[in-house]
Amino acid sequence: NDDKYKEVTVILPEDLQAKESSDITQELGAVSEDLQTPMTSKAPKPQMVQGTEFPTMKFPVLGITAQMLPTGAEGVVITDTDDNIEYVNPAFQKITGYQPKEVIGKNPRILQSGMHDNDFYAQIWQTLKSGKSWIGNITNKRKDGSLVEELSSLFPIFDEHGKIINFAAIKRDVTEQEKIVKEKRVLSKRLHQAEKMESIGALAGGIAHDFNNILGLILGYAELAKMNAPLGTKYIKYLENVSIAGNRAQDLVKQILAFSR
Repeated sequence: NDDKYKEVTVILPEDLQAKESSDITQELGAVSEDLQTPMTSKAPKPQMVQGTEFPTMKFPVLGITAQMLPTGAEGVVITDTDDNIEYVNPAFQKITGYQPKEVIGKNPRILQSGMHDNDFYAQIWQTLKSGKSWIGNITNKRKDGSLVEELSSLFPIFDEHGKIINFAAIKRDVTEQEKIVKEKRVLSKRLHQAEKMESIGALAGGIAHDFNNILGLILGYAELAKMNAPLGTKYIKYLENVSIAGNRAQDLVKQILAFSR
């Protein structure tokens, strides 16, 4: 009976592109929750509706027909419980460069970039198998070998008994946004470093100025002591060494003062 199937069209808003990452994350999370809602009918595994390059996905086991329409910038990937890809939408091809026939039946690990360790993927897989969603950034590799930063919402799909029957992912290419964020971080770090160096320079200048005054007194008294020391005594040599060391210290102070300016 076709009446037991409801048709659900998942269309992500076009203005999502203008939103910040936090807003995009909320949008992806909302879509994830909608797709995870268990339905009541009983039927076989999801089937591909043939006839187009990007066929729609039917989920009779959920009691719905889920159509991932080729609109918007969000890539959609649906896998079976063994993590073999069963469906991708046109945006996925645009993001990754892979055509559907190149990835259907394969494991999503073909997209791995090497930027994440095994523990990273193991934690995601454990989260999904426990029935929970995962939202975060993943650095993947396109078909041409270039890297793409994706804000991804990964989640399980359940049947009416609460059994996981599929896994799904909604991905948005945020490479340019992340590039801007990283550039801002670099600029902020440089500004902080410049401010720190300015503070150090001011502190060094103050210390050097006071130290220079002290050296002036030391050298002055050393000259007076030499004038009053008995001729031919070892004390004159000692005082000359004091003057030499004091003059060297004054040269260092001048360098510090020059740095502080």
